[in-house]
Amino acid sequence: MASSKSSLSYQNQHKKADLFKDYYYQLLDYLGQHMKTRRINLRIRVPVYLLDSTTISLCLSLFDWAKFRTHKKAVKMHTFLDYDAKLHIYVNIIEGSSRENKGAYNVPLQSGSVIVADRYYNDFPMLRIWNSKDVFFVIRHKDNLSFATIKENELPDKHAQHIMKYEIISLSNKISKEKHSNQLRRVGAWDDQNKQIIENKRGRQVQ
Repeated sequence: MASSKSSLSYQNQHKKADLFKDYYYQLLDYLGQHMKTRRINLRIRVPVYLLDSTTISLCLSLFDWAKFRTHKKAVKMHTFLDYDAKLHIYVNIIEGSSRENKGAYNVPLQSGSVIVADRYYNDFPMLRIWNSKDVFFVIRHKDNLSFATIKENELPDKHAQHIMKYEIISLSNKISKEKHSNQLRRVGAWDDQNKQIIENKRGRQVQ
């Protein structure tokens, strides 16, 4: 029979944190055995990292510092996940009311690696830093992205048939261009499951 919420609450308040720490490291040791599992359906030979965030609700009376909304407290957890190992290598917890991309500025950057993130990480000053560190990125761009097409590339004949467009672009909005002046690759891919085109921008600088 499942424990009641009050029992779980009591146990969490009185158990020492070392219990959870020991459990975490035992789980990490077990999962770490699978880090060398062969990468499936991905022809990239460089490290790939996934970046995302989630909002965690907290008790209003206990966590008054965790600013979020008037009648709700929360923190935002940014997780930097190793695609091959399926384990996080960096976690940053900030106030729930903070901007989505604020917790991503301190992620560890590895030259030549690829970072995949959602459109909430469209932060051009941050992407400029990634570009300067020779980090590639794939990020869904926002619908209101203002850009100019420089070159339309040919689509692959035999492989990657889901690719619908592949072009070289530059940002046309003056403020955005001041923040990130390098050219970008804009790729549109067909998502057969959701029957829609997913458009993203890719860096580093295009030669």
